[in-house]
Amino acid sequence: MEQGQFLGRGAFADVYEVKFRGLLIARKQIYCNRRMKIAEVKRELDVLKKLSHKHVVTLLGSYTQKNILGLLLHPAAVCDLGVFLEELDENQNLAWADCSEDFKKLVDRLGFRDDSRKMRERLTRVYGCLANAIQYLHNNNIRHKDIKPRNILLDKNDGLYVTDFGLSRDTADVSSSVTDGIEIGTYKYCAPEVAKLEPRGRAADIYSLGCVFLEINTVHRRLSLRAFENFRTDKNDRSYQKSPQKVQEWISKLREIRVHNVDSGIFDIVDIIERMVSHIPKNRPAIRDVCSSLYLLGDLIYFGKCCPSRRYQDVVDRTTKLGSFSNSAQTNCADVIHRTRMRDFADTIRYRVKRHARKFDSKNK
Repeated sequence: MEQGQFLGRGAFADVYEVKFRGLLIARKQIYCNRRMKIAEVKRELDVLKKLSHKHVVTLLGSYTQKNILGLLLHPAAVCDLGVFLEELDENQNLAWADCSEDFKKLVDRLGFRDDSRKMRERLTRVYGCLANAIQYLHNNNIRHKDIKPRNILLDKNDGLYVTDFGLSRDTADVSSSVTDGIEIGTYKYCAPEVAKLEPRGRAADIYSLGCVFLEINTVHRRLSLRAFENFRTDKNDRSYQKSPQKVQEWISKLREIRVHNVDSGIFDIVDIIERMVSHIPKNRPAIRDVCSSLYLLGDLIYFGKCCPSRRYQDVVDRTTKLGSFSNSAQTNCADVIHRTRMRDFADTIRYRVKRHARKFDSKNK
């Protein structure tokens, strides 16, 4: 096994690229001590063993060495979403000749050469593939609990992988998916109920995912991530949940910027994001509704080729019953898909009408 470049560092772990039998993989070394005990670390190992999805890192093996737990993960990937957003944010409004060398190297490693337009198109497909991964986790009773750009890996050919399950919780053997405790993940992206150490459930993941979507949308609409952070920072607190009014104001600013070939003209992805970052957990959509809304807005825009056909795969599976798929079954499945899409469309429209009504009432008080 040949060690390659250093990929990143967390509170208790280092990640390196290694080559094993010609395959590039990632080696995560988790350092155990009084604060991080080996039994707690193995929780990530147990979660990874359960998972098998195209947008979740694959556990190839593990080992222990004194106080170190090593995880061998595939793939090593090109970069994380945080790096991708920062580089695109700083360079997307520049001529190619003026872009930084780091940005040019990143573009080349992701397979886009000197085409920043394709980089932006790649960014929009992150929404659907990432939502698809979170839906898979929730369907398998896993809450990630630390969704943030640094825990989302990007590779060539629309490769996207959710990683770092150190705080994840498997709720398959408990009576409720709602928990409490002091684990808050990354404070900047945590939900209000998590910051207050109140009981939290899958809706906390939705809030964190909404924050990530906000950063993606900020870059895609050519606003500055740094300006967004400065705008919402309250007394050196950069978290989203600390300044809900500022977040709403920024969402309004995003809504005013139309994006060619993306916005439908009726409603857009900002409306979905606004619901995801609601301070009230029950007002946030379930991940299946996030996915279906993205599908409705534009499956070829917001999803990679790997994902749209699987949006209603469960409906197809139930209808076929592992047998032949008859014409009548296809018709029934199409009807279910149509009704589901129209329900999601109606929910979003009703939400937008209520929002405009509240805005109108406040102006006329």
